[in-house]
Amino acid sequence: MLPGVLWLLARSRRLPGVQEARKSKKSAYRDWYVWSKKRPENWKEGVVFPGVQDSTWTYDEKAKEYFFHRFYDFQPDLNTNNPKVREEIKKIMGYWLQMGVTGFRLDAVPFIIETPDTGGGEHEQDFELLKDMRKFLQWRKGDAIMLGERGKFAFTYRTCISAFAGGKSTPGSGIACHYR
Repeated sequence: MLPGVLWLLARSRRLPGVQEARKSKKSAYRDWYVWSKKRPENWKEGVVFPGVQDSTWTYDEKAKEYFFHRFYDFQPDLNTNNPKVREEIKKIMGYWLQMGVTGFRLDAVPFIIETPDTGGGEHEQDFELLKDMRKFLQWRKGDAIMLGERGKFAFTYRTCISAFAGGKSTPGSGIACHYR
């Protein structure tokens, strides 16, 4: 397990894995985060805390590249497209299930599943990550729940149902989408 990572909640530039990723492009942890050689055209778009942060991409002097951070510049986002990151997420979920938790609440789901476009285009949303997490959760503890906050920058109900249940909410899909 990558030391110091408690999934997406405990990201920090000070953690050993981030420090290792910053040292070299050949680092085993480099692809655990989202990097860009050039400052993306959309570097100021999607700021979550206006007035506190002014961009979502920050140049790292040590790495000599820009890194993506949806929230603060001291919290680089994990590259959830990396299979090793996804396996680490499952390991951490498994650990907490073994410790007796009965479910997980995911904060800011649209940001967890987004794939930042380093070319400045639209960020894509990868619902497969949530499907994989749900499948793992169901396999390890059939009655465990996964609850997600969609936030104000979100996908629609129709997108949710389409992504998780092939266009309709069906019993056993393991996914419930509820919006007011």
